[in-house]
Amino acid sequence: MKADTEILDEVVVVAYGTATKKSFTGSATEIKGEKISLKNPTELSKALSGEVAGVQVMSTSGQPGSNASIRIRGLGSAYSSRAPLYVVDGIPFEADLSGIDPSDIASMTVLKDATATALYGSRAANGVVLITTKKGEKGKTHVEAEIKYGANMRLIPQYDVIDSPERFTELTWEGLKNYAGNRGGMDATQSAAWASKNLFQAQYGIAPIYNMWNADGAQLIDPATGRFNSGVARKYTPEKWDDYIFRTGQKLDASVKISGGNEKLTHYTAFSYLKDEGYYISSDYQRFNVRNNMSNQITPWLKATTSLAYAYMETNKPGQSDSNMNNGFQFINGMPSLFPVFERDEDGNIVKDTKIGGNKFDYGMNAGYQRPFASGINPAGALLLDKDEIVSHQFNGNGSFEAKFLKYFKITANVGLQYLGSAENELTNPYYGDSAGKGQIAKYQTNYLNFTANQILSWGQSFDKHNFDAFVAHESTSSKTSVAYGSKSKIVRPDNTEWSNGVIMDYLESYTYGYSIESYFGQLRYDYDNKYFLHGTVRADGSSRFAKGNKWGIFGSVGAAWAITNEDFMKDVKWLKNLKYKLSWGVLGNQDFITNPVVAGYYPYEDLYTIDNLNDEFTFSFKFKGNPNLTWERSTTINTGIEFNIADVLEGEVEYFHKKTTDMLFMKQVAPSLGYASYPVNDGALVNKGVEFSLTAHLLNKKDYKFDFRLNGGYYKNEMTQMPIDETTGTEKPIEISTYYGWAKGHSLYDFYIREYAGVDPETGFALYNQYYNVKANGERELITDMETYKSKNTINKLEVEQTSDWDKATKKFVDKSGIPALQGGFGFDLYAKGITLNATFSYGIGGYGYDYNYAAIMHSGTSGSYNWHKDIEGRWQKPGDITNIPSLSNDYGGGADGTNYANASSTRFLTSRSFLNLANVRIGYSLPKSIVAKLHLSDLNFFISGDNLLYWSARKGYVSMASSGNSDNVNDDNKNDSGESGRSQYAPLSTIMGGIKIQF
Repeated sequence: MKADTEILDEVVVVAYGTATKKSFTGSATEIKGEKISLKNPTELSKALSGEVAGVQVMSTSGQPGSNASIRIRGLGSAYSSRAPLYVVDGIPFEADLSGIDPSDIASMTVLKDATATALYGSRAANGVVLITTKKGEKGKTHVEAEIKYGANMRLIPQYDVIDSPERFTELTWEGLKNYAGNRGGMDATQSAAWASKNLFQAQYGIAPIYNMWNADGAQLIDPATGRFNSGVARKYTPEKWDDYIFRTGQKLDASVKISGGNEKLTHYTAFSYLKDEGYYISSDYQRFNVRNNMSNQITPWLKATTSLAYAYMETNKPGQSDSNMNNGFQFINGMPSLFPVFERDEDGNIVKDTKIGGNKFDYGMNAGYQRPFASGINPAGALLLDKDEIVSHQFNGNGSFEAKFLKYFKITANVGLQYLGSAENELTNPYYGDSAGKGQIAKYQTNYLNFTANQILSWGQSFDKHNFDAFVAHESTSSKTSVAYGSKSKIVRPDNTEWSNGVIMDYLESYTYGYSIESYFGQLRYDYDNKYFLHGTVRADGSSRFAKGNKWGIFGSVGAAWAITNEDFMKDVKWLKNLKYKLSWGVLGNQDFITNPVVAGYYPYEDLYTIDNLNDEFTFSFKFKGNPNLTWERSTTINTGIEFNIADVLEGEVEYFHKKTTDMLFMKQVAPSLGYASYPVNDGALVNKGVEFSLTAHLLNKKDYKFDFRLNGGYYKNEMTQMPIDETTGTEKPIEISTYYGWAKGHSLYDFYIREYAGVDPETGFALYNQYYNVKANGERELITDMETYKSKNTINKLEVEQTSDWDKATKKFVDKSGIPALQGGFGFDLYAKGITLNATFSYGIGGYGYDYNYAAIMHSGTSGSYNWHKDIEGRWQKPGDITNIPSLSNDYGGGADGTNYANASSTRFLTSRSFLNLANVRIGYSLPKSIVAKLHLSDLNFFISGDNLLYWSARKGYVSMASSGNSDNVNDDNKNDSGESGRSQYAPLSTIMGGIKIQF
């Protein structure tokens, strides 16, 4: 453990420079590269899980190479980006984070409040993550080689579904029996007979080809018990789908680093290779990295530095996106256990594939029948025949010159260039599935180029106990993205992704978009006698995203800190090693509008059209309504807190923040009769506030034995304080619906606005929902179907509630449940004992609710064979008088108008606690004693075993609230990752176990 004075004098990376920990007035947390190296992340942002108070890490996908979604201090906007700004070696970074090798990182600093981030102006409203790569140091050349090998798997539990074909068939029979009684008016005996007769008849039941038993469908079930008759035997046992969709993937990570230097020149060079296979078959990621960082002290007053990095990446990710019907994840939960992976003949024998050889996969189009679930689809087969491969080249180059003059002055010129070129090839096979009979090749080419240059004139000088430093600067940023895509079909070779392999041109499109920012900014820092610290910043940004007259925004901050333990009156308080109070205020901006189409976010002041072909003449179709009056979204933030160290045993910090976002970038909904459904405005206000804490207890601190325990957490509250104006009334809109949520004054962005589930009708077995009535003064009752809209137009005299089986007539309302967890954070420990290290980090969330879409789907009452069931279905209603919360099985017949089935309609029934606990990482390592290492002519030799995401607990097995709902094709869907919803294409995080060796000499 470091001494207290050493910790306080430690230099941390901050915006456009460095600062000592004791002098910093803002809110920032630094994670050293040594901490990152304890984990096994392929991508940097996942290493932050559980490490920093105020940082939430949401896994967007288990696909190797995918980036996590990061939130710093909750949700600060509705329609604009909530993602932080990343800065690599001093230059804002907008390329692919997964192209950076985590082992090249010296530190990551998370900047949270306005004082820490305001120098980045319009791009810092959601916080900043500073990434500093390793540099060479003066001294002998140092060589480090590391190799890690292990496995990726899914250890996070899956939903507990019906896995017995017999039990699934019995439940299907019961659904048919109830259907006959409810809709056909049959008595119990007639209903049972009808269900048996139609169980394996395609019109009402399941296609007879899927009868896997040695008896006719009508003879399978005992109508008295609803169970299989004795003596019925299987002709075959269906394969388990997860055996053909999931696997144990391999992971290999190897690197060599060479660094060193002298008084004039320091260097760092690194090479690394990664092969990372996901547990989803055919999903993998390969990356080759090379990095070179150099610093040259040309003269005593002139220094030059360069940082050059290249990454080559290959990604394979077939059958994952929401739009892909061959998505295998939905099959794991949804495919009834009755249906086999391979096609069977009438005797139950596997059919051989005469087209491609081997066993024939069952695509649900067998013997003239269609499988009720996903007819025409088989991801187990498609994963072997289809392709979705991406090849990317990424270059990141930074360079700088630093010149000192007149003793106290310094001028620095920095340039940064980022390039990312990606070529994606999608092949859909010509044999089965979506493109049977023709095949299709789709290509997507994306080229991204970003150039940033800044010039900084700085000054620093001390006058007795008065210490000053300041700078003024200019920065220009230009970014351009070019996209080209197209498709050809009727392919010749089934595995060739070149367009020359196709005959028919389906479509061909391209477009280019970009932005530029011009900035002027400055900073002044002052401290008196290392006791009182002041910090002020100002920045002016001009953005191409806004029309003339609205381009420029002025942002800035002021901060102060008081090092209380440096006061003379504290010198006798020996047990209090550090006590600092800090306070800051600032204004930040946001220009990153999330729109559909993506291009509109770069030109939101313009009306956009698409060009179409009509009889070989061009036509224009309206696409997006722009607003030339649009300008910056602004966030005003107050931050205050204390930092402390008690007897070198307990150290930490506690902070409170209050952030108000005004002039929000908002897509205002309007009447479709205008020719568009919404248009961008600056309107509405949102408050995000909370408390964060970070604690470290040094419980044991001996020469050969050390033990630290750490804990961090954050509580957040999110509230709309002003809604956009409704142009038809001239007043604030009462509510705006966003899927399951209602945006309204006094509510958060994730307050659920849905129908209330009221259980099951004991007589009918139908699901019940609450409907509210306004009882007027004259006794008249008026049905309310939308509570907030009704309240905005009417006075509530008296509310009465009753139940209805018609979901469509139930009342949508706020249900006093939010999707935002009450507390999020992490904890862990670090143990050292005579060369052995044991480190563990947990991440956790407490409170909040998510809509468990996957659970809702497997608690259905749909048609025979259409979807699997969760084992909770065993608690369903079965006869009049049953008291339960689970509706009857009714073959898609329900209590709505004309028998509409609302058994699993969206309601509070499927709101599930987001509370979770995840063992994010555990690592045990051993370093050989120095005496042995020296004999081997090495400086260190370390062996280790490490695991990520090894244990996960949640409110329901299979529900993963720390992961996004699925893999979207829309790059602008990042904000959807905050909800905690489950989804049909959810690729849960990888669980990884690796062993390795690190050699240094």
